[in-house]
Amino acid sequence: MNIEMKDLILVLLGLIAGLMHRKAFNKYYEQVILGISHPPKATWLLWVFLSTLNWFSFFVSGHDWRLAILPAISTIYLVKVFYLFVRKNKLSKLNFRDNIVLALSVIALLIWFWYRFNRVGAIYTNCILQVSIAISFWPYFERYLHRYEDEKGPLPWFIFSGAYLLQLAAVLIEWKGYYMLPYPINCFFLHSIVGLLSFKKKGDF
Repeated sequence: MNIEMKDLILVLLGLIAGLMHRKAFNKYYEQVILGISHPPKATWLLWVFLSTLNWFSFFVSGHDWRLAILPAISTIYLVKVFYLFVRKNKLSKLNFRDNIVLALSVIALLIWFWYRFNRVGAIYTNCILQVSIAISFWPYFERYLHRYEDEKGPLPWFIFSGAYLLQLAAVLIEWKGYYMLPYPINCFFLHSIVGLLSFKKKGDF
C-alpha cells in the first residue's frame, strides 16, 4: 500500500471513529436527560482517569499519533459528559470494586513510572489497564444479573463498538505488535455486551 494512502486511511479511520464516539457520548447524555439511561457516576469518575491513562500509554506503546486519534477524542468527550453529569448530580461513592479498579490503575501508572515512562512500560501499563476497564464495566452488567436495569437505550453502546472496530482496523493496517490489540478488542466486546443487554427487559433472565 502506498505510504501516503495508508496515512490518509489511518487518519480517516481515527477521525471517523472519534466522531462516532462524539455522537455516542452526546446520544448517551440525551438518554440520561430523558431518564432512559442512569449512569453509575462513580464508574464514570474512574473512566476519566482510566481513559486519560489509556490514551497516553496507547500512544507511547505504538509511538504513532494516528493510532491515538480515537482514544484522544474519546477522552475529551468523556470528560465533557462527565462534567455535565457532575454539574447536575452529585457523585456516588466508590465501592470496594471501584477501589480495586483504582488500585490496578495506580499500579499500572507506577509500573510505567518505574520504566521511566518509556515504550516498554507503556505496553505493560496499557495491558493492565484493560483489566481495570473490564472490571469497571461491572456496575452495568450487575444491573442485569440482579434483574433490574437502568439502560434501555442500546444505540450509543453499539456506536462505541463500531468505533472500536475501526480502531482495530487501523491497528491491523499499521501493525506494531500484538500488544496494540487488547485495547480495541477489549472495549469492543465490553461496549457490545452492554448494548446487547440493553435490549433485555426486566425478568427476561
